[in-house]
Amino acid sequence: MQLEGEAVPKSCFIVSPIGEPDSRERVHAEWVAEMIIRPVLNDIGDINVERSDDINTPGLIDSQIIDRLLNVDLVIADLSFLNPNVFYEIGIRHLAQKPIIHLQLESERIPFDVLLYRSIKFSISRPRDIEAAKLLLKNQINVALAPDYIVENPVTRTRGRVELAEHATPEMQTIMRDIEALSARVSRVENGSEALSHMPRKNWYDLLKDLPSTAFIEIVPIPGEDPDDKQIMDALRSGGARPTAVNGSSGKLRVSFSRTQSFDPHIIRELLGSLPGVAEVNGPFISANAPPKSD
Repeated sequence: MQLEGEAVPKSCFIVSPIGEPDSRERVHAEWVAEMIIRPVLNDIGDINVERSDDINTPGLIDSQIIDRLLNVDLVIADLSFLNPNVFYEIGIRHLAQKPIIHLQLESERIPFDVLLYRSIKFSISRPRDIEAAKLLLKNQINVALAPDYIVENPVTRTRGRVELAEHATPEMQTIMRDIEALSARVSRVENGSEALSHMPRKNWYDLLKDLPSTAFIEIVPIPGEDPDDKQIMDALRSGGARPTAVNGSSGKLRVSFSRTQSFDPHIIRELLGSLPGVAEVNGPFISANAPPKSD
């Protein structure tokens, strides 16, 4: 029974592939829950955590799962094995417009619909990989449960645009269209969206030719490890970039480079993300203060 004035614990629901007992999916789910998620939540404290197979109350299983997706304070979703049930449940949580954290195996490529939503890439191959995942997860949980946290996902962004469009004057609608077109172009350049990655390389170059030729990418090392600079440079060159400098600050490496006609951000991100000692890769980003590209 909750006593008057007593703090109410937060609630967390784990969404993950479960599978049959002793299946690959079940073993993986147990590893992630027991070695990464639950220890982090226990360390933070005052958070009740539950997974679908922990629900013991009578009733329809799907209704109970949906109730938790709509009402808990936090959902942590493991996208490993690209399980369709997991993506269905993620969609419900996005619709609820409440905090959710995505996890994914670093060896897997997730579908485009959730590609731009930040996720924690992890591995359970080595003890240090698990510790790195726990650190990243703890940081995101603290952010997601902060009182001033604002949820942003594809649903919230679309709803906001729809509401604005319904009340916008003709002049505002014209400005909105221009902003959306520019935003889409910059987003594709910075994030290397899947649609653009399917274009011929020449089309990539045509899109980028009017923007500054210099850019940078951020690398977050695994705590206590030091990624090899030469391997970083080789990865950039393989993706059509000419590295110019590597600088470290605030626990991150910032690698500056210039683009060539064969520039492919997908290749760069995948190669850098696979390097020993790399926990996370952000970018590439166009340098805001770079001079215009000269022919």
